[in-house]
Formats: sequence, C-alpha cells, structure tokens
Amino acid sequence: MDVHQEFVPSSDLSSSLAIDNQTNGNGTTLTLPTEQRRTNATGPCLNNLNEDCLLEIFSNKSLTPIDLCSLAETCTRFKQITQRVFPKEFGIEYWDDCVGLGYEFKSKKYYRRDYTLQDVERILKNFGPYLSTLKIGRDLAVVNLVAQYCADNVTLKHLKISELKSIQGVRVQLNSIFRQLLKLSIYDCDLVIASSNMDCDSLIELNIFNSCGCTAILRHTFPNLRRFIWHCSNIYSRRANDESFYFINFIERHRHIKAINLEGVPAYHSELLQIISSSCKELEELVLRDLSENEFSKIVKVVERREQDHVLTVKCNYKFNYLDDCDENRKVKLIKLN
Repeated sequence: MDVHQEFVPSSDLSSSLAIDNQTNGNGTTLTLPTEQRRTNATGPCLNNLNEDCLLEIFSNKSLTPIDLCSLAETCTRFKQITQRVFPKEFGIEYWDDCVGLGYEFKSKKYYRRDYTLQDVERILKNFGPYLSTLKIGRDLAVVNLVAQYCADNVTLKHLKISELKSIQGVRVQLNSIFRQLLKLSIYDCDLVIASSNMDCDSLIELNIFNSCGCTAILRHTFPNLRRFIWHCSNIYSRRANDESFYFINFIERHRHIKAINLEGVPAYHSELLQIISSSCKELEELVLRDLSENEFSKIVKVVERREQDHVLTVKCNYKFNYLDDCDENRKVKLIKLN
C-alpha cells in the first residue's frame, strides 16, 4: 500500500485488514518481525505502516465514527491508535421528526443523525471507557449502554443530561460515574423527584438550564462546588416563597463558591443578593440579568468590608456611574453584559 494513498474504508473494514501475519503465494504463513512493524516496509498490509502514518490515516475526515469502530475491532494495535484519534467529548441523543428517527452523534469533528442503537453500542463499547465529556439525551436505552460500558471510566469528568423527565433513574444507573464527576450540566429536565442523595461530593461545577422542579436539587449540598450556573430556570413560580427559601439556603451552604451565574433568572429575591454578597466571601464572579444601582451599591458596601484582597467581578445588563468608585477600591469590578 502506498503510504501517500488515501485510505478509503471498505464495507467490511474489519475483515479486509491483515493483522499480525501474512500469507505468501504458496500458502505459507509469515510472521511480521517486530522491527518491520516500526517501519514503513513495502507490502500490502496496512499493519506494516508505522504509528505516525496510521495516526494520519485514521485521522482522515472521510472516516466516520463507525469506520473507526471497525478499525478498533480489528486488532489491539489499531484499537489503541483509534482511541487516540476518537474524540474525547461527544453527545448521543435520540431524535424523531417527519423525516425519520435515529440517534444523533455530535462532536467537534463529527456530526451524523442516522445511527442505530447498535451503532451507538459499538461506539460506547470501543470508546466509552476513554471519554472526558459525554452528553446523553432522552432515550433511556442510551443511558443503559452508558451504564454498561462507561461505569468504570475514570476519565469521564463532565456529564450533560438533556430532556429527561427525571434524572433519578439516571443517577441510580450511573452512580459510579456521578461519584467522580467534576461537572454536571442539566438541560430541560424535570428535577422534581431528584434523589435525596445525589452522591456527587467531587462536583466542582453545577449548571442547570431550562429545568423545572429545581428545589429538589437545591436541597443537596456539594462540598466541593465552586461554580454554579442557573440559566432560564423557573425559580420563582407560584411557590415563590418556598423556592426562594431553598435557593437562599443553597447559597448559604456553599460559602466557598467562587462563581455564580444567574443571568437567566428574571427576578431576584431581595434577600438573595444580600446572602450572596455576605456569605460567599470567596466569590470572584457574579453574573445577573438585571441589577439596580441601589442593589449594586449594597453589594459593594458588603464586599468592601471583607478582609480578602481578591476582586469581585459583577456582570449585568447595566452600567452605573458608581463604576469609577469601584475601580478605585479595586474590590468590585462591574462589566456590562453584551
């Protein structure tokens, strides 16, 4: 095979590749020497190519995730190389519309919408144990496969969950993954019956987007939480007093938090800003949608009394004349959101 020839996967890639042995014209089996495997020796076997050439070939954009699965299933050497090529961050979600239905695979390098559940299983079986970030959608069959093939993954640190009626079942199935997560992002989910024990003590960042029943998760304490993002979620509804109470208590219990983003929250309880500025003494960034100059001045007064020298950056939709004084004090910095 010419090293510079473009590699085009066949329909049955795994059966078309010679592995460790070759057969000559007389039917005699020849074992490939170790030295020859490290060089680009002339021969018809793809395995004759050195690792750098194989990395270049396997990185070709014409190869799909399923092609890489076929390569990984061919031999140990190819599996190790494809694991280096395959993206460490991707999402798998179920979709159905007037065109049809299937599973969507999305990463920075690959995007495809016509995968079957069997394709998803091959992907997770070959590459699931080496992921760092995974997004799963509303199909519980994918959750089952993640539990089967990614449960012992020590590199998976960021889990994204979207469009699930309840994350409780997911948490139970993926308990070993939850225990080691550093970042959890929840999109369009129902958190009403979230477990009383999330078992996410290692969690550093929690992001909640467009989800309901959020008071359930606000009852939890994450001892290592440093960043909290709440975007367009309905904190204040008919049960405004109860929900704001849980939210305020959540902030009070996480005094070591360094960043709070409430840009998606349309209104704030008057007590909330006071608790944030007084309790979170290590806070370095606060993002709000709306903030009056009077509220901002109260935050500044509280922060200025701190003994710590670090600066609190406040981001909101307005820019106040108070900004000049804050810059002189250097403990509060105001930035207008775009």
